[in-house]
Amino acid sequence: MSHPPRSTLLPAVFAVLSVDFDFTLASYKPALGETIYQLAKQQLMTARQYPESLRELKYDPDFAVRGVAYDTKRGALLKLDFLHAVSLGNAFFGRRQMTHQEIVTAYGSLVVSGAELAAFRPLVDLFCLPEACLISDVIQHFVDRGTPFHPAYVYSDVKHAVSHLHESGILHSTISSQPEVYIEESPSIVELLQTQRAAGRKIFMLTNSGFKFVDAVLNHITRHRLQAGEWLSLFDLVCVAADKPSWYKEERPFRSLNPHTGKVRWVPINELLPGNVYYGGSFHELNRLSKGAFQGQHVLYLGDHVFSDLSKPSRIGWRTGAIIRELEREVQLQTSPPYKDLLATLMTIERTLRVEQCNRGAVGQPGAMAALRSERERTREELKVMFNRHFGSVFRSHSGPTLFSQSILRYSDIYTSHVENLLKLSPDHVLLPRRLSMPHEPTHVGLG
Repeated sequence: MSHPPRSTLLPAVFAVLSVDFDFTLASYKPALGETIYQLAKQQLMTARQYPESLRELKYDPDFAVRGVAYDTKRGALLKLDFLHAVSLGNAFFGRRQMTHQEIVTAYGSLVVSGAELAAFRPLVDLFCLPEACLISDVIQHFVDRGTPFHPAYVYSDVKHAVSHLHESGILHSTISSQPEVYIEESPSIVELLQTQRAAGRKIFMLTNSGFKFVDAVLNHITRHRLQAGEWLSLFDLVCVAADKPSWYKEERPFRSLNPHTGKVRWVPINELLPGNVYYGGSFHELNRLSKGAFQGQHVLYLGDHVFSDLSKPSRIGWRTGAIIRELEREVQLQTSPPYKDLLATLMTIERTLRVEQCNRGAVGQPGAMAALRSERERTREELKVMFNRHFGSVFRSHSGPTLFSQSILRYSDIYTSHVENLLKLSPDHVLLPRRLSMPHEPTHVGLG
């Protein structure tokens, strides 16, 4: 569990644990990415009249990483750092890696200006990985066949195709019909929620997913501990079809659902009762009906989406926690001997470069300096491909945090790979942020 600097502390006395559903309580197997890709591709052909030749396209689960951004103006898929710079090797047009000159020609430099960013669309949740792959594959398919296209329409069409899978219920029905194929086992979810309630906390699920799907998935996840439908007893409040992030700013009333039939009850909601399921609603109505019980920093909300799960809750005063699945693999890689050895080599090369430039001047021995710079680039590329051969680490560019990880640091108090990791902390545990050194400070500075 990592502790970014947004928080002064995460108090053990938080009274409400609020959780998202998809990729927070429910984890999905890699088969889901393949299914989204294939169904969306079919939707492009049937509903958007894309050529039947798209059938030959195959999903590459190792192509994109979360946090890349698509330029709807030029059709490039880029990984940006926190200063909006493009690291070489992290820009693709279709499935072809863009050169240094192509990036500079497109954007004027390796740094993307604020004006250019207006055309960018970030892909920040795990549902976006098949979407990013399909966009790039379609572009490459058109390029290879000399088919004219507009990058904005490719993005729009793929986005609509993927959205259709969610909104029509096709994707949820597919998952629900074969939960063992798509849903990861989460044996500790019941224990986590029961432990938090035993510590005196209210448990609140807030999700955009519909009740029928949530019920099917949670029945599958909790089947070894609970009878069908008993998962509702783990929560003090359940709100489905919330339509985040608009849920935080609208003033929509709640509606009640019958958990046995899934149908809306046509009755006014004057109080929020445990064991009931609520549809829609809003942050405004939640506070009105609960008399402020879900307001302020004693609420900790856990979710995976930077904008709907983190940025808006952090702005209304809730504490937030980001659930980032990739964190587990990246930490394992960063603590492995091959990675640590290669990183030590890179740091030695960079120290040598600094010393050489200070002692001899930047033009002192151009041949030796050029060799060092070349070795530095080769080593940085080797470090990158250990994570992903196209875009590298989700969290780091060559020399700093990515735009995605900077957003995580900005909008979350904690981040971790799985919600069940809270079981590793006692209920009265207090998380304190580490003091981070600024570039001009000695790394040993710890007081002040």
